[in-house]
Amino acid sequence: MVDLERLLTVPEPAWPAVQSWIGAAKVPVEVLPCDPEARVEALQEVGITIGSALGAVVYESGGLLVDHGWIRVRGSGHERLPRRVAADRSWLLIAEDIVGGFFALHPPEGGVMYLAPDTLEWESMESKYSAWLRWMMGGSTAKFYGAYRGPGWERQAAALRPDQTYMILPPPWTKGPEFALRSWVPTPASELYGLTLSFSDQLRNPPSAGV
Repeated sequence: MVDLERLLTVPEPAWPAVQSWIGAAKVPVEVLPCDPEARVEALQEVGITIGSALGAVVYESGGLLVDHGWIRVRGSGHERLPRRVAADRSWLLIAEDIVGGFFALHPPEGGVMYLAPDTLEWESMESKYSAWLRWMMGGSTAKFYGAYRGPGWERQAAALRPDQTYMILPPPWTKGPEFALRSWVPTPASELYGLTLSFSDQLRNPPSAGV
């Protein structure tokens, strides 16, 4: 476990900067409060100082609900958003959205990648964590998610529990009607994440034909 004092002793904590981005956001951003004990454990697990935006979000929040809850940025966990920043395989999961997409930091560059529900591939967001946060809060999500949003999408996002995401059927990576016209089934985010990785692995490594 990383020494807590080292993670907290920084020349300039990043949380005031994150708060300024939230205050200037062009989309709604809800900051979930953090638990004093959980935030210490989460920060030590991540091993990143509060001088970084990621460390600040983990230590100062239970998570962030961005753009009517369309994107759920993980912090140290909250009863409404129990999933906190966590390592999985070789990456660090930092957020998910309501359409079954997942955001992660991938080594060695530490850039943000997006596991897209329509391709089942990790796609580069071409930014580090702090720039990615500002991108989301700046209103760019409207264009990024345009294909998924129909009339009343705000209510659709707000109606979903933060520990859930929608399983879109037929899946976005298959042919079918426009995404907004397909069936959207509330599903635990952890369950859909596992299914997405499984389908992604199968498409990249199809079983060999029998002989």
